[in-house]
Amino acid sequence: MLQDDSQLFRFPGYTSGLASRFGCAARDPVSEFPLSPIDRKIDGLGAETSILSETNATDYVDALLGKFSLGEKQLPGLASLKDRLARAEFTAVRHPEKGIPESRLGQAFNEMMDEFRMPGWTRVSPEELHAFRAMTALALYPKSTPRLANGNLRPTCRPVEALYLIYLLHANMGVQPELREVVRAGRWPATDPRALPSQGPLQLGFLPRNSATARRLREYHAALNAFLTAHPGFNFQDEVEMLFDRLGIAR
Repeated sequence: MLQDDSQLFRFPGYTSGLASRFGCAARDPVSEFPLSPIDRKIDGLGAETSILSETNATDYVDALLGKFSLGEKQLPGLASLKDRLARAEFTAVRHPEKGIPESRLGQAFNEMMDEFRMPGWTRVSPEELHAFRAMTALALYPKSTPRLANGNLRPTCRPVEALYLIYLLHANMGVQPELREVVRAGRWPATDPRALPSQGPLQLGFLPRNSATARRLREYHAALNAFLTAHPGFNFQDEVEMLFDRLGIAR
């Protein structure tokens, strides 16, 4: 379920050198990011001004699935899940009040970690989740995340963003320890539009190779393998459908 170790802790198309690009607070993140052409295309399709119909929402979902080469072979029943997601995404664009609260997203991820009996350090607090979301949205999808008039993120996510964030949290084993420390120390910016702290070692999408990282990887893999061994009948499609239900994505 996890990516190859060489790809962990890296958002697609980003490297550790990206951190320096956030040093100038005067830059407009919406115009500067994403850096990857693939992510720029997906972000454009996900902009609220681009989703004028359910067909537009389907195009957005297809583009994101295509990025990860996810099809029916990898996830049987994907067609019905995709239709369900596209309908919910279009509804959330037309009716922002029907978005998924950050609190529900965090609860869904933590419940998934509980179910898999993952190490306690994988759980995320509301503050850590918001920081992770703000940083991820700035770098990967600045146009397609819902924002308030002042540029701050809305307290709710659209369904596609919610699922994408849970995938990234899983791939990163929760939030990076550096991000957790920044949040706990009160160094996280009070506003979201340029949400990377000006102090500390945090780097977007990159976690240094060290003994602590290796230990976390071993613990995470060991817990996941133990769960799969104890549940030989585990069905990924059922897990995805349960996640849809936990997030409140209508059938």
